[in-house]
Amino acid sequence: MIDADMRRPRLHFHLHLSNGVGLSSLLSRDADEDEIKAAIQHEETSGIFILTAGPVPPNPADSSVSDQMLRLISMITPNYTHVIIDSPPIAAFTDGVLIATMVDGVLLVVHSGKNSRKVVARARKLLRDVGARVIGVVLNKVEAAPENSYYYYSGHYDHYNDGSENQIDSAAVGT
Repeated sequence: MIDADMRRPRLHFHLHLSNGVGLSSLLSRDADEDEIKAAIQHEETSGIFILTAGPVPPNPADSSVSDQMLRLISMITPNYTHVIIDSPPIAAFTDGVLIATMVDGVLLVVHSGKNSRKVVARARKLLRDVGARVIGVVLNKVEAAPENSYYYYSGHYDHYNDGSENQIDSAAVGT
């Protein structure tokens, strides 16, 4: 996992890891494969390997979208089954949109009750405009429904620019 949110890095904090050397440090110089490997930390409890964001750089957008970032991703990818890059919010900063052009797919994370449909639609449009492949949406921080509430489920199809269809499931919980 790579913490590419260099404006507000939080992954190291939540996992109790050092953030002295990380993505920003590696992107600020022409880091070789040994330096990259040395910066990746192993979180014992989860078993996840993590490249923290590192010290906040003067201009985070320039750091994360450089050719260095693409090179770093290509050096890390062969060593792991999956590489997850946590980017800054798509609708607020260009970094995440530009990183989305460098990866195989984007999983859009939506904060329940905080992100409006308009913001989510804008983020989705920004991703589509750059040709990013949105592979799914995660709705986080959803409040659990009380036992006496009802659950409503519906599905509909969404047509992508390439003509393919993808079923989008939606759910509503009420009391």
